[in-house]
Amino acid sequence: MENLTTQVLDKIRKMRDLQGIKQDEMATFLGFTQQAYSKIETGESELTLQRLEQIIIKLNTTLPQLLDFNPQSIFQNIGNNKNKEVALHVYQSPNFTPSEKNLYERMIENLEKENARLAQTVEELLKK
Repeated sequence: MENLTTQVLDKIRKMRDLQGIKQDEMATFLGFTQQAYSKIETGESELTLQRLEQIIIKLNTTLPQLLDFNPQSIFQNIGNNKNKEVALHVYQSPNFTPSEKNLYERMIENLEKENARLAQTVEELLKK
């Protein structure tokens, strides 16, 4: 069984990933190098309350929302309803906290940007 610190660090990483925030961006916000921030996320360096507070600010969430965050429930809820558009489901789901909705909206936005980039790459490859 994971200890509480490991669980919190995992939630931070997953929330950061869902928001499309890279480690170097978080590190810059905190005033660290990417390597130093990576050590915090992996538990090699101590996660102090001051650092946790700064991370929560960057993630645009609260401590209770971070502790309650369950990315598996997001994907499970969406996976159970494959016929609806993801964005519509996010807005209609009563199981999402405002923070989870915000995270998922950011994830959708990042995926849309990636889709556009990939479509452009495919188009350029087809012209060759």
